[in-house]
Amino acid sequence: MTIPNSLNNTYSYKETTLITLESIKQVLNNKYEHDKQILLLTSCGFIKCDIDLDTTSEAPFKETNIKNQYKLDLTCINNFRNAFINKLEEETPNIKICDNGAILNLKNVTIYSGALSDTLTSTVKLDELIIFVDQITGFSLIPRTIDK
Repeated sequence: MTIPNSLNNTYSYKETTLITLESIKQVLNNKYEHDKQILLLTSCGFIKCDIDLDTTSEAPFKETNIKNQYKLDLTCINNFRNAFINKLEEETPNIKICDNGAILNLKNVTIYSGALSDTLTSTVKLDELIIFVDQITGFSLIPRTIDK
């Protein structure tokens, strides 16, 4: 998928920082045998996750082991979004994007509401989640098993 012209040369420092954090986490997990996940702080609570840097899809659904049952594949969002903006640029060549709308694909997601304490209780567990980077106010690396 071609990146829209209106998004060329636009970068989110926050997204780049979080992608770097995911790379550091992967080195710790693979080379030093740690089992870390990223902890994101948002205005609504905490999100424990892995950032999916590698997966992209052209299709919005994945097959499951159950016949005629499919699962939503959120990794297609960037491709669909770029296709939509490319179409807009064909119709309006001087289109201006008001922000870069940076998003991250998260996987192995656990969402916590409220404050972290010695007894973490997850509110929601998801296979994947898309988050707009501007909703993240802080981050850290934590053990994957912090809530077990």
